[in-house]
Amino acid sequence: MVRAGEALHRMSGYAHMAYDKARVAKLAFIALGRPDVFFLEAITLDDLAIGVLFAGVKESYFGPDKIASDIVFFIAPEFWGRCGDALREIVENYRTWATDQGAKKIFLGTSTEVNPDKTRDVFEALGFPQTGSLHAVTVH
Repeated sequence: MVRAGEALHRMSGYAHMAYDKARVAKLAFIALGRPDVFFLEAITLDDLAIGVLFAGVKESYFGPDKIASDIVFFIAPEFWGRCGDALREIVENYRTWATDQGAKKIFLGTSTEVNPDKTRDVFEALGFPQTGSLHAVTVH
């Protein structure tokens, strides 16, 4: 998760912000100890870790029903377009985990500004239709 997060950070719209490896490692440690709250799995291709999906579940703003959303979803660029089966498998694992945790809505999103149109197309092909939009202002 630390390496994947660092690679994603470098290529994202967050690159102007600090990246703290120790903080990310601590989050991974916490996540691994709380499978009732966090989903953390490596995306693998031929036994090689090529990415990560890190997500969480929490109560919705509106009430006690739960929602699940990804925090980091990253695949190394050299594997884009070459890991469809691995991608489908990890997303299915995430959906199953979220459902088992009682989530009534499951999200995949992108705020990194890395290939947003292609990412949208992939998410839709994985059964996650677009449901809104995200808007941001960068402050340096």
